[in-house]
Amino acid sequence: MLPRQILLLSAFTALTVASPVEQTRQLGHANVCGVVNPATTLIQLQQNSPNTTFPNTANSTNGGGSVGISQGGQGVSQVQELIGFSPPPAGSYGCTLGVTFPSDYTFPTLSGSPPTLNVYTLAQPLPPNPTFSNSKPGYLFGTVTIMAGQSTIINSISCTTPLVYMFSYADFITGSGAVGWNQHINNNGNTQKLRGVYLSYNC
Repeated sequence: MLPRQILLLSAFTALTVASPVEQTRQLGHANVCGVVNPATTLIQLQQNSPNTTFPNTANSTNGGGSVGISQGGQGVSQVQELIGFSPPPAGSYGCTLGVTFPSDYTFPTLSGSPPTLNVYTLAQPLPPNPTFSNSKPGYLFGTVTIMAGQSTIINSISCTTPLVYMFSYADFITGSGAVGWNQHINNNGNTQKLRGVYLSYNC
């Protein structure tokens, strides 16, 4: 093999094995293979307002948006969060849902019981105006504890499946608790650390 071919092969191998958590993308451009998609749906579902559709806080210009999940004692007054992503390009594979926070991140909201969350798929078809009443969980997709320094893949799924998930306090957490964070991928094209829930894929 020629030296130039060896160099190109080495560069390609390094790209394909790079951790998705360390990769960033320039928003405002077409989806890029092997990196991450920002959430396009961040909608609260509030048990105390079961028929109200709350605003989508996702910010497509920088991959940001606010997330807030909570519950009262014995699991009452639940506030769940729908977190969804636009489909990756046709032919994509290896879609994974993950969560990551820098070790020095300070959560705007963190109180009460440990924020161990269940992550559910959503029963189909998805409602056009999601509320607590009409957004039914499908199956348990994974469980994750939210904390600074946490970086983990929740689970993998087919890239052609509707990529919307419901986050709520785990059933075994009976005490009151609240956790909130600000999603972040990249601000106006500047390379910064990924923060929050992300979708990665290859194609």
